[in-house]
Amino acid sequence: MSRENKSQYAILGILADAPRSGYEIKKLCDQFLSFFWNENYGNIYPALKKMEAEGLVTMERMKQDGSPDKKVYTITEAGHTALKDWLRRPPDFRILREELLLQIFFGQTIGAAPFREKIERQKKWCQSIIDRLNEVREYVETEIAPERQEDNLPYWLATLRFGLRFYQMESDWCDEAQAILLELAGNEND
Repeated sequence: MSRENKSQYAILGILADAPRSGYEIKKLCDQFLSFFWNENYGNIYPALKKMEAEGLVTMERMKQDGSPDKKVYTITEAGHTALKDWLRRPPDFRILREELLLQIFFGQTIGAAPFREKIERQKKWCQSIIDRLNEVREYVETEIAPERQEDNLPYWLATLRFGLRFYQMESDWCDEAQAILLELAGNEND
C-alpha cells in the first residue's frame, strides 16, 4: 500500500480560503506553513494536476499582459468533501528524522568537540525560526485579525504557539547538549 500524499490536503486547505495559482499556493506555504509543513513546486504542481483529474479542483487560465497565462485553481465541492474527510481522520504519527541527533548519537566515533559548532548553528537556526514566528504572530494579530475577523484565527494562533514552543524547546535542548558536550570535551582532554 502506498503512502498517501498529504500535499493535496495542504493545497485544498489553502484553496478553501480563495482560488489561487500554484505560485500563490507556494508563497502562502512559505509564509505561514513552513515551520511545520513544507511544500515545494515539485509537490504542488503534480498534486494540482492530479486533483484536477480527480475533480477536487478546477483550473481556469487567466490572461496576463506580456506573460504566459496564469493558471488559477478553485476547490470544488468534491474537494471540500475530501478536505473535511481528511480533517476528521486522526493524523499519522510522525517519525522524527533529525540528522544532527543521528550524528550526535554516533558521536563517540569522533569525540564531542566537533559537535559544539553544529549545535550552536542549530540554536541560531531555531532562534531565527522563533523570530520569524513572532513576526507572523504579530502580523496575524494586528493585520489579519482586526480586518477579517476570521473564524479560523484561533486555529492559526494554535499552530503558531506550537511552533514557538517547539523551537524554544529545541533551542533549550541545544543549551543542555552544549553543556554535556563541553564536559565530555574536557574529559576527552584529560
